[in-house]
Amino acid sequence: MDNDRVRRLRPTCWTVYGKAAAIELGVAMEALAFELIAETDWAARGVAAAARCARRIAAGQTSDIAHEDRDDITLDTALETSRRKDATCTELFLLLGTLAVSDDPDRLAAAGELGVGAGMAFSLNGFLDEIWGSPDHHGKLALSDLRQRKKTPLVTAALERLGPRDRRLLLDLLHAYSRDEGDAQQLIGLLDSSGARRHLQELIDGYTAQAERALPAAVPDRISRQAIHDYVHASLDRRTSAPGRDGDEGSDQSRGRG
Repeated sequence: MDNDRVRRLRPTCWTVYGKAAAIELGVAMEALAFELIAETDWAARGVAAAARCARRIAAGQTSDIAHEDRDDITLDTALETSRRKDATCTELFLLLGTLAVSDDPDRLAAAGELGVGAGMAFSLNGFLDEIWGSPDHHGKLALSDLRQRKKTPLVTAALERLGPRDRRLLLDLLHAYSRDEGDAQQLIGLLDSSGARRHLQELIDGYTAQAERALPAAVPDRISRQAIHDYVHASLDRRTSAPGRDGDEGSDQSRGRG
């Protein structure tokens, strides 16, 4: 959908086998997932959860693509898009894992909340990593979202904080960069100076706290709970420090990649 040529550090399927084959492979893999869930003892609830999440992911992906050509997307809308297309995945992982061992509605609700909180933290962290950190573990090329004019939470947060002149400049730089004519350094500088980078860090901290609040009810086993806690924090700690924490706004990393 994004025409990315590299994901997970490997050539994307469509670049090797063609778009038609890639689409049919996706359809086949989704069908296989439902077959495998249907073979479990908790098939009815598992299939319903997977179908609901697949529908939300499709809606989020559709919005993400549609927003590329619009300049009126708000931060709240961008966050909802990330919640649908990204956090829904981790929500489903936690729900399926919990269904395998419990049908307690309170535990399932907590598992879903844990998945959404962790998923949103991972998603927002990815937007920062793509510019100021190391996007390698996400498997995407640096600055790929900017090149596609994605109205990510980072971009929309900047647009809501900038004055009319700088807002117009940011949009112009996005359009120019998508045509390989733009100055990436100036674009990244505007994103940073707007306060959007710091705001996303605050949102990440909030979503991480949400996940931690849900963790005890979602995962009663102490050892498993600690493992999930450590995984979440280790994944987020790989990010480049945001300004005002351990980082320096004037460092080489904060100036981004050209």
